[in-house]
Amino acid sequence: ENAPFSFSVEGRQEIKVAPYVYVSNLVAAVSDHLLHHQQSLHGFTWHGAIPEDELWVKLGGDKGRGSFKFAMQLVNTTHPNSPTNTTLLAIFKAGDSRANLHTSLGQYKEQIREMDGMKWRQWNVRIFYSGDYEFLCNSYGLSGASGKFCCLWCLIPSGKMKTPPSQQPPFPERTLEHIKQEHQRFMEAGGNLKDAKKFHNCIAEPLFDIPIDSVCIPGLHLSLGIFDRLYKLLESTCEHLDLELVAMTNNELGGDSFQKH
Repeated sequence: ENAPFSFSVEGRQEIKVAPYVYVSNLVAAVSDHLLHHQQSLHGFTWHGAIPEDELWVKLGGDKGRGSFKFAMQLVNTTHPNSPTNTTLLAIFKAGDSRANLHTSLGQYKEQIREMDGMKWRQWNVRIFYSGDYEFLCNSYGLSGASGKFCCLWCLIPSGKMKTPPSQQPPFPERTLEHIKQEHQRFMEAGGNLKDAKKFHNCIAEPLFDIPIDSVCIPGLHLSLGIFDRLYKLLESTCEHLDLELVAMTNNELGGDSFQKH
């Protein structure tokens, strides 16, 4: 079907109709996914870490090539991140802004609440959540990585993040209840984004009621970000070394070789 989504056009937001395909019964889709894996040759596995009475299901979103995809994976498999273990639940041709996520995925809130902890055969189902950091902030109502209280998992101010943990006391963990309380205070105070830091940067209601301790840290994106920084430092160092070598050569040979370089 077509649905109204928000698009950024020349610095302003416009509402346009875009294609949207989705699974309406999320609980049935997850149950079918579990049944398929139980009946497969490999069945379930617990990786030596998952409680034997639990099945872990990971929900997550990803934006790319002009569309956003919302999918699920069963963790109790030999290769949890394999494409063959990924089931698409929803897709739409727009960005993953907070408004678009509520438009497309808001229908799943009650179904996810029903699934998290539900009994399937002899196992309890536990729901996890994953995605890049922008997607996670939009899902949990935080203003983003540039905010003073940008961490999704605790209330450490951004200015304290470079201080080693051993040199400062631990900070309180962030919870769903705290986000909802701070968002309510934020709205009662007028909902001005400039004041977001006064309310721990909680500017919207969480999209789902998945606990914060069930949100996966985006390890891949963190690794890529660290590698990108190290690579740029390497490039900068090599360029500086190159200029030093040219300067040394110029001094030895005389003339304007360095200026020509």
